[in-house]
Amino acid sequence: MTLARIVYSIAIFIGSALLFLIQPMAAKLLLPTFGGSPAVWTSAMLFFQVALLGGYAYAHYSNRLLDPARQRFVHLFLLVGAVVTLPFAVKVPENATTGYPPLLVFLMLATTVGLSYFAISAGSPTLQRWFATTADPAAKDPYFLYAISNVGSMVGLFAYPFYIERHFKLGEQANLFRLGFIVMMVAMIIASVFIKSQPREETQPLEKLDRKRLLRWILIAAAPSSLLLGVTNTISSNIAPIPLIWV
Repeated sequence: MTLARIVYSIAIFIGSALLFLIQPMAAKLLLPTFGGSPAVWTSAMLFFQVALLGGYAYAHYSNRLLDPARQRFVHLFLLVGAVVTLPFAVKVPENATTGYPPLLVFLMLATTVGLSYFAISAGSPTLQRWFATTADPAAKDPYFLYAISNVGSMVGLFAYPFYIERHFKLGEQANLFRLGFIVMMVAMIIASVFIKSQPREETQPLEKLDRKRLLRWILIAAAPSSLLLGVTNTISSNIAPIPLIWV
């Protein structure tokens, strides 16, 4: 295995693990203010779904409009800005007890973990794009990184309820998250060195997507997310609103 593949694999694995560690961790930070009602957990999940979509949109358009040699500076600047906000801590709004809870959950998560989550969510597609422009023999087929990303996500999902939550206080968890974020950022900085100055030529799509097909794909993709929120809301209402439900 080449050095480039090792660095990219480490960066994408850590980023994917952090992406799913931060969700139950941040939601637990809301408990002292909003309690553990199902609406709190569902609102938190909705925030992360929206933020994830925003991160993917940023990765798509930044990689589309900028060549990787330039886009890396934009993304690394975003990572530096995000690390400044860590370790995160809850900022309770003045109207936390009188305002509209779902909106307040959005605001608290946005000001607490929003920037770091946004930066991490864009990491996987960005790294795959970067790797495709390197001189590595596997650059023509970078989708092994997608598999590594899935493994990292599973590790993050199971590590929090079964180990991290049981052995670390929230303050310690926030510090561990910051350490992981810094390691990921350093790995991405090293990974950016392997980017070629000119991107590889890309083949044009065979056919242009019509609006009906695009809308159908969007609806099909939205259905699982909608079901996730609906089913977990029902389960948390009748059983218990705990992070393990989303695993």
